Amino acid sequence: MDSNTLKGLRFEHYVEQLFKGCGLRDVERNLLYIRKAGRMIGKRNVAQVDIQVGKKGLNIQLDKMRLFRAPQIYELKYSSGHRLPYNGRASSTGVTNAVDQILRAADITKCDIGGIVTNALFSEDLQEYADKMGVKLYDAKALLILEQYRQNRESKTSRTDLSRIKPSIAARLVTYYVMHMPLPSDRAPKTIYL
Repeated sequence: MDSNTLKGLRFEHYVEQLFKGCGLRDVERNLLYIRKAGRMIGKRNVAQVDIQVGKKGLNIQLDKMRLFRAPQIYELKYSSGHRLPYNGRASSTGVTNAVDQILRAADITKCDIGGIVTNALFSEDLQEYADKMGVKLYDAKALLILEQYRQNRESKTSRTDLSRIKPSIAARLVTYYVMHMPLPSDRAPKTIYL
């Protein structure tokens, strides 16, 4: 494995632990959904999900009303650059960028879209496209706010306000947190057949 792959694995593990530390339940990482279409399983029927929050078929009872809520999926993108780019080129599967990846995964898995999470910032083109498609984006600054929430929740004391930090510094801090995260022991995806 090259160093970018290892950094990506650490980033996925960091976000999983961050979500759990913020109190989210049923957080799973690295899921592979396979939708059977007849006898063939092709690229168009497979979706890899970086983070899923919630379980399929979860029913929530509120007073006398029953509510069904689909799990939310998150696409994670580790970037060693300053901004996550928008790649508008066509490919054989129609997936060209992170927005298209999460839209396709949501279609296959029938999960709700949580958003795209990165340790860096998003390019303006990607921000415009995500806004047009209704996909939420969470950059390094958003991760730092979650990190502050987790730290305050765990220690019950107030810490420095990270919401006013510059985006470029936020990206460096998140990268620091990610690089100090141990590699996860489970690297193979959990396969789910639909």
